[in-house]
Amino acid sequence: MVLRPYPQNLGTSSLADLRYFTPMLPVIAVLMGAVFGWIHHSSRLVAGALLLTYLGTNLLGLLPFSAAGPGFRMLLPAFVLEILKPYPTACSETCAYLRENSRQDETLWYWPDWMGNR
Repeated sequence: MVLRPYPQNLGTSSLADLRYFTPMLPVIAVLMGAVFGWIHHSSRLVAGALLLTYLGTNLLGLLPFSAAGPGFRMLLPAFVLEILKPYPTACSETCAYLRENSRQDETLWYWPDWMGNR
């Protein structure tokens, strides 16, 4: 039996349609806590593997009907790669372009937007 609080096909719904499920989130959290508690008491090995899967990947958070999601990711390696690789900013890309395309003794005047128009 599937409980549907409103008559809409979940296969064609968007993430905005899930606002009707918000009042059910505390109930779902309690049920998930009970299930995970039962798994922990029955098998610590399975509970540890489930915890590592939950903390290290986004596998348990993927929605089957969400087309906007990034897909499967290993979160910890992705985080480490983002930290180790310098993030390109607008300023760094502009400086790199000017380093490559400017000639010696050229002058660039820049007036930031936050200083107002003059």
